[in-house]
Amino acid sequence: GKKSFSFTLPRTQENATEFELLVVDNILYLDEKKYNHQKYYITNVSLHQENGMLTKTVTAAHIFSVLLINNRIEKTVSKKLSIKEALDIALKGTDFKYVIHAKAGEISSAEQENFGEKNSIELMDEIIEDYGIELDVDNYKIHVYKKMGEVID
Repeated sequence: GKKSFSFTLPRTQENATEFELLVVDNILYLDEKKYNHQKYYITNVSLHQENGMLTKTVTAAHIFSVLLINNRIEKTVSKKLSIKEALDIALKGTDFKYVIHAKAGEISSAEQENFGEKNSIELMDEIIEDYGIELDVDNYKIHVYKKMGEVID
């Protein structure tokens, strides 16, 4: 689910306005192959000048990574949790929703000890590892798979 990209752009007369808008915390929309209009926050901008040419190197991270790192879950749980229960805890207080694309029983429950007291993104990493799942993120909608892709002949 964690996605980011970087690009370098020279300043020209034609892109002077857009060039100035490339600053930290502004939002870029990127049409991806599967999902259109994915939202990325600009997280880093480096300005370079060489031989009279001004360029910016811009790094942007998908909202999944940016917004979940800022959400902290304070409460902890120590018990066997289903994937749904774990996701409900990790995503509490966020606008993120999820859809589980696995058959019933395909993703086994997992014993959790002190699950919580971390950022939501850390808990999501833990869920991926503990439950052996894969995520496909469409802005605020998280598609949960046991195994993404399909077998073709």
